[in-house]
Amino acid sequence: MGTVGTVGAPPRPSGRAPDRPADFPERPWRPRRATAPHGKAPQPRHRGLRLTSTPTLLRLYGIAVAVLAAGFAALLTRAVVAADDGLRVVGQGAGPQVVAANNLYLGLASMDAELANIVLVGDETGLGYTRADAQTAYRNARTAVAEALRASAANASGAAARDTVGRLVDGLGAYDNLAGQITYADAQDDARRLQDPSPALPNLRRATDMMHNGLLPSADALLDADAASVTRGYQDGRDGTALYAGLALAVGILLVLLLIGGQVFLFRRTHRVFNPILAAVTVAAMCVVAIGAGAAFDARDELDVAKHDAFDSVLALTRTKALVADANGDESRWLVDAANARQYADRYADTTRLLTMHFTRELDNITFDGEREAARTAYEANATYQAFDTKMRGMASADFRGAVDFNTSHRAGNSNWAYERLQSDLDAVVAINRTHMTAASDTGERDLGAWRWLGSAAAVALALATWRGIRPRLREYRNP
Repeated sequence: MGTVGTVGAPPRPSGRAPDRPADFPERPWRPRRATAPHGKAPQPRHRGLRLTSTPTLLRLYGIAVAVLAAGFAALLTRAVVAADDGLRVVGQGAGPQVVAANNLYLGLASMDAELANIVLVGDETGLGYTRADAQTAYRNARTAVAEALRASAANASGAAARDTVGRLVDGLGAYDNLAGQITYADAQDDARRLQDPSPALPNLRRATDMMHNGLLPSADALLDADAASVTRGYQDGRDGTALYAGLALAVGILLVLLLIGGQVFLFRRTHRVFNPILAAVTVAAMCVVAIGAGAAFDARDELDVAKHDAFDSVLALTRTKALVADANGDESRWLVDAANARQYADRYADTTRLLTMHFTRELDNITFDGEREAARTAYEANATYQAFDTKMRGMASADFRGAVDFNTSHRAGNSNWAYERLQSDLDAVVAINRTHMTAASDTGERDLGAWRWLGSAAAVALALATWRGIRPRLREYRNP
């Protein structure tokens, strides 16, 4: 009797087909289909996007490159704008305005000096300087004042500056009117000897007070406001350039590191040794970051040259020219107004001390070729002028006519000859510094020119090229 098998379901295979009788047909085994609760059909498992998947990381990589490139461009543009603003203030805006304000002070002081000379020489003949000469010099100074005042009015910014210009215009009209009265009154006394007090002397004192208590302080206030504007514009430009250029450089370095990291990532994930497009983008990014940030820092250096090396010297030297003109007037006032001679002598001494300070400031700020020699020449001319002043004061008690002639004459070896030499030598030093101030400003602006838009264009190009470089790798992960 044979063995009878157990009736029931065949056992579930465990990796191999169960033993069956040869005549029993084999059915292939299929896993049981899972059933959803409540009889619902089972839902397919949601596959989704994994953050660590290669396609996702490549897309995030492209976005990160675009963001960093845009950040670099924005920061670089801010640096360029800051540097450009500072350069414009020093080279084209308030810088020339300061020179105009100093020229205004110089012209006003020259007017007052020549008005004193008109009364000093009177109708005396045989001197090296005549009333007609002084009147011509007064008109020339008046014309220079009008030009400087127009320049200051055209560039005046803010209510305070406009009010100051308005006061100068009103005060200048009143001074001109008084100067006409002085000239007329002095010309009426034909019998007056050179050393006799002029009938115009009381009005001359009024005019000098009007000049030194009203017009010159107003011109000084305008000058101080313009100089402060230059300093603010320079400092804002320099600080802004340093801040944004530094940030742009940092973001640019991150961008380059990210691009290099992208090459490493592709090598590890896709086993591609070299991606030529991303390699070109990396090299281009290095160039853009280095050249762009370098241009901004170079512009900051040009701003330093324009302000510290050039403008500061121009300010000191043009101020020196104005002070010399005022001192020259105090010499004539010392001669013409014996009753107030001590006052004018003291003011001359104060002005001389200021001149020494300004010369010291310039000699401590020598920067450009030929500047030291020119400054030394001006310094020696000032020493000569001061020595001639001492000589003139020594002559006055024994030879008043000789002292007047020596003081007013422009002949070689006389005081006004030394004065003109000093002004001319100062002009030479000013010209050197103004040339470099303008050149530094123009060079900085020219070097920045393309970077006003080039940074943004480069950012767009780098972002697009990066996407172009990773697109072939993304296509490899698309479902068929």
